[in-house]
Amino acid sequence: MTALDPILISTIIVAIVRSPSQADILKRKGVDTVVIEGGLDDTDGLVNLANQDGGIYEYEVKRENISPYAQRTTDVTVVSMGERLGIRTYIIMPPLVYGQGTGLFNQRSQQIPMLIRNALQSGRAEYIAPGTASIGHVHVEDLAALFVAVIVEALAKPKLASGRNGYFFAGTGRHSWVEVAQYIATDGYALGALESANAAPIDLTAAAAKFWEGDEIHTERILASSSRTKAERGREIGWKPLRTDRDWRRSLIDDLHGIIREAKVE
Repeated sequence: MTALDPILISTIIVAIVRSPSQADILKRKGVDTVVIEGGLDDTDGLVNLANQDGGIYEYEVKRENISPYAQRTTDVTVVSMGERLGIRTYIIMPPLVYGQGTGLFNQRSQQIPMLIRNALQSGRAEYIAPGTASIGHVHVEDLAALFVAVIVEALAKPKLASGRNGYFFAGTGRHSWVEVAQYIATDGYALGALESANAAPIDLTAAAAKFWEGDEIHTERILASSSRTKAERGREIGWKPLRTDRDWRRSLIDDLHGIIREAKVE
């Protein structure tokens, strides 16, 4: 198979098919295949297939060669330098981080406070249309606990997979962007801080102008992206996140109250 898009050219495609005959047809076209007779309904088979394909580092390298991105650059550099120096490395990949931090410096994450401040300035909560994209989230203290769990396990078990196979996902829940905006709208209106109890859609161009000086790519990555991961490896080494969906919801309210107070002081 051929493609003009550089991302597609550098991507290894593996197709899931229901029968050997389908596999033969695709193989003649140059596509690798895996036969899962139950198709997309065979969830166990699909999960097992995904688990067999670690390849996160290789994927990051390919994407980095096409379009450098600071966070990905860091991941790739850490792993490659670790291999060169003979140092075991581990990469923890959190989704959206929420909750009040306890460190000496920044104690809030980026996205939620940004959306709240924009809502206060605009008089309404806004989201990038259609808002249906969804990503995971993790409380900052649960994330810190994962770092501790990985360090403890790595010290206790020197053979713990590291480097290219030392990636840990950290999500404990999920949300859509329109859901977040509607929470902000409902709570902000109830507090008298917003003019409307309904979240409003805006397009990517307008959002980019508001948040990142017209940079639509960065705006989409931060405020309209979609991803899905499962934090299985962390739980396998004893990580036990404690926060629930109730804590996630409570955190949005706390952030709103805190940012309203800051705005009044300013």
